[in-house]
Amino acid sequence: MSKSFLIVERDLIVGQDLSELLTEIETQPEIFICGTVEEAEAHAARLTSLRAAFLSLAPDEISSSSLPQRIAEIGGRIVVLDDRQVSKEKAATNWVFVPRPFTTGMIRTAMAQI
Repeated sequence: MSKSFLIVERDLIVGQDLSELLTEIETQPEIFICGTVEEAEAHAARLTSLRAAFLSLAPDEISSSSLPQRIAEIGGRIVVLDDRQVSKEKAATNWVFVPRPFTTGMIRTAMAQI
């Protein structure tokens, strides 16, 4: 199983916090933090494997990008970090949803689901 993680978070401090949490949960992970969808798409295109992408984006923004297809191609799962109410249609995807603000326990639970 890959130990690579992609984080898409516009707030650098939140991205670093999540990176630190993943380092506590997973032994020697390889973590890539991107601030924009475009940066994440370019980075994902270079990856050959991925365990999960933690995306702090609205579900519609994720769906309209190339990220879902590319993440699936390299074996990853999507974890959506979103503080908005998730529609039933979006909840039917195989994405894992974590509300914001998230806790260590919430991230551990998400990791257990991937």
